[in-house]
Amino acid sequence: FSFLYGMAGTTVLMGTEGNPGIREMLGTMTQSEVADGLGRFAPFALILILAGLGFRLAAVPFHFYAPDVYQGTTNANAGLLTVAPKIVGIVGIIRLIVATMPLSAHLGWQLVIVLSILTMTIGNVAALWQKNLRRLMAYSSIAHAGYMLIGLTVALAGRNQGLVENGGVAAMYLYLLVYVVASAGIFAALSFLSSEDREVNTLDDISGVASRHPAIAGAVALFMFSLAGIPPLAGFWGKFSLFGGAISAAANVDHAATSSWLITLAIVGVLNAAIAAAYYLRVIATMYFYSSSREEDARGGWEAAVATGLCAFTVVALGILPGSIMRTSRLAEQSAIAGTTVKASSTLAAYQTDARVDER
Repeated sequence: FSFLYGMAGTTVLMGTEGNPGIREMLGTMTQSEVADGLGRFAPFALILILAGLGFRLAAVPFHFYAPDVYQGTTNANAGLLTVAPKIVGIVGIIRLIVATMPLSAHLGWQLVIVLSILTMTIGNVAALWQKNLRRLMAYSSIAHAGYMLIGLTVALAGRNQGLVENGGVAAMYLYLLVYVVASAGIFAALSFLSSEDREVNTLDDISGVASRHPAIAGAVALFMFSLAGIPPLAGFWGKFSLFGGAISAAANVDHAATSSWLITLAIVGVLNAAIAAAYYLRVIATMYFYSSSREEDARGGWEAAVATGLCAFTVVALGILPGSIMRTSRLAEQSAIAGTTVKASSTLAAYQTDARVDER
């Protein structure tokens, strides 16, 4: 379904690129200029692409599979599911939506705002009641997809006002990085704490783990604090870039209604971050303030321990020195937008060559 919806939306959005008549009329053009020819179909294309990539992100209403899949697999596989689909989904959104959506597509950002608010809220509220750690992290992953959609909203709303490079894509890249590092570190730690006979599955399985493995417990606490957006860890700067970007975009747009919606989105994001802090702190409290109910010692291996340590170091380093990664994310945004230029003159030459061959 993800592939079919995504391909259908991409076909609608980029359909004019295969039209030889347009190639004859235009020289070098960007994908946005190509897609402007189908401006009235852009909202429909956006819906199809979001449906396809929404499965990858586990964004509402395409999130239904994530909790059961996370709970039913191993910690190592859950870590892979946390990282790979999010990277594919965000990069796909940036390349297929932000960089190609026509500037005349007025309805795009309103749709994304609704998806962002629903995804954040449903993910965080559902996570409050979870006792299975992988299921909890699945709902956390859903909520973080909603946060990332804030960056997409900023990018589309800015483009609608003629601001192509507005910081929305940079915020998405930055948040994706800090989320992936922290989430991968959590599942690496859970893999380390597991034994051959029994994996760490529930909150009860990590109760009192700080007394037996203080370094691993400290690393998990860092990851949880980062995902909650506690300064000065990397997650704080990720949320700061998203929420601050929405407020900054609200100040730069000319339309009052657009500005109000962006400010509302930032406020909802902050409130959701407060909700998320409750279940992240519950995990930390279980490790430090509850007695152990697990007799088996950790047998996950040194590889999992090293991966946990590297992720913990990265979370702290990015939090203390955020300037370099922010500059890098800005450069990535510029590259993503600039990289969408299509040399239609070369494709026109190819078409003319094919036409001459056909005439012969």
